[in-house]
Amino acid sequence: MESTNPESVGLSGTRLKRVTSWLNGLVDDEKLAGASVLIGRHGKVAYFESAGVMDLETDQEFNRDTVVRIYSMTKAVTTVAAMMLYEEGCFQLDDPVSKYIPAFGASRVWAGGDSPLEKTSPQVSPMLVRHLLTHTSGLTYGFMHTTPVDAAYRDARIDFPGQGGTLEQLVDRLASVPLLCQPGSQWNYSV
Repeated sequence: MESTNPESVGLSGTRLKRVTSWLNGLVDDEKLAGASVLIGRHGKVAYFESAGVMDLETDQEFNRDTVVRIYSMTKAVTTVAAMMLYEEGCFQLDDPVSKYIPAFGASRVWAGGDSPLEKTSPQVSPMLVRHLLTHTSGLTYGFMHTTPVDAAYRDARIDFPGQGGTLEQLVDRLASVPLLCQPGSQWNYSV
């Protein structure tokens, strides 16, 4: 991405210096070891600064090329990419997920409450693409430690892609664990 003068894209270079102060303050106050901030507009980089270190043990500087994990921010990136494909007509938000991942057509739904994991029922209506994008699919996370479904995620090693097989195998394991709730019935932060 091309760098440009902030003013040429309608931003204030003077005000962007406040971001530098804020970033350095986070490092100075030991809230972060290191970080970088990029602000772009109209396809051009108006601001890109880094501060601190990428590794506390080696004291290696955090720079513009430092690779970091963005964890759940991948959800926002993936959603933008998905919506670009939606705009091109590649899928519909009301398409059943099973149209693309057949294993989700057979996913059962945990009964909830104090019920054991084995007590399930069929999906009343199918999990839709929109449910995946809005955390209303019935999926969960193993780190929640709240329900038997969360425990089943941990047992199936679902929260950590790349550990224990291919993405296809991971998704098949995910589809084999009962859903936390009926698709579309409630919000739950999830994979």
